[in-house]
Amino acid sequence: MAKLHVFNPEHDIALASHQWQFTSPRAGRQLREDLCWLPVFWAAEGDAILVSNSFDINQLSAEYQGFRFVTLDDICKGRFHLSDLSSNDATSFFDVVSPWGFDRAIAHSLGFVHTPELTSRLDKIRMLSSRQWCASHLQQDVDYCTSCLEVETSISRHAASSERVKGQSDNSVVFKSPWSSSGRGVQFHYSEAWVASVIRRQGGIIVEPQYQKIIDFAFEYNSHDGIVEYAGLSLFSTSGGAYTGNILASEVEKERILAQYLSFERQNELRQSIIDKVSADIAPVYQGPFGVDMMIVDLGTASGTPIDHYHVVVCELNLRRTMGHVALALSRTHLGEMQIKYDGNHYSLQIRE
Repeated sequence: MAKLHVFNPEHDIALASHQWQFTSPRAGRQLREDLCWLPVFWAAEGDAILVSNSFDINQLSAEYQGFRFVTLDDICKGRFHLSDLSSNDATSFFDVVSPWGFDRAIAHSLGFVHTPELTSRLDKIRMLSSRQWCASHLQQDVDYCTSCLEVETSISRHAASSERVKGQSDNSVVFKSPWSSSGRGVQFHYSEAWVASVIRRQGGIIVEPQYQKIIDFAFEYNSHDGIVEYAGLSLFSTSGGAYTGNILASEVEKERILAQYLSFERQNELRQSIIDKVSADIAPVYQGPFGVDMMIVDLGTASGTPIDHYHVVVCELNLRRTMGHVALALSRTHLGEMQIKYDGNHYSLQIRE
């Protein structure tokens, strides 16, 4: 079945808002407008791609110009119907739309009626996207707190244990709102006012150990037809918690790089264990790509070969398409590094080979 692909990078903020009508911050709107064409890398023949009114097809190489590019104006004015993508009527949002992430705002903007069935499924996806769910199912030594008193208790607990952990940084904890994106909603120093504000708006806050990271990586997955399958390895970089770039390489090469810290056997075990832990909840509700971000830290607690010193810390679950998935698509034809650059006015995707 053909689909309409939508790059909505403001998705995580829309989840926090939990509104049908949502206006993204300026940075989110700019990123969406500048990179609206991004789905050309993973869309299938016959698919359509939602683009901004300012989109110029000539910015794409000829190999990517064969898709049907549509705007919100096309949809609102009846120049394009979602039923055009299939021989069947477009009655299901989840069957005909393939966004960066599923949320109320994207469903509303495309004109879908807020039925109880649609609302219920989107609410389940939002719940699974919360850092609270990840803390309960994939992470260790992480607290979900619903009051400033609980936060202060968690800080004291982590401070008492941090002296025993070589890999943990001087600031013993980091604070994360349940829904946020690209480093937003993350604080490395305690502010009672900020914490209280997050708890008031989102119901709680995550308190977790802060480590001295060696390398970022992610396992990328696809959920479809009631099963979760491994898609590939993502080796990426961040700055201040915000994404900056991905390595473009073969799976063999990326696994070899990671094997400096995590053996091939352990890599296999870890990616399967994640499937085992998330499938029962995610597979029946969510269809599409997602990723689990992790990092390697050196705890320095074991003797023997150097690799024994390294430890995997699960950072978060991204129940949406990720830049890791973009890198997987690009790695079929490019080797090097993929970066998202901002020149003060516009975002661009750059590939250094």
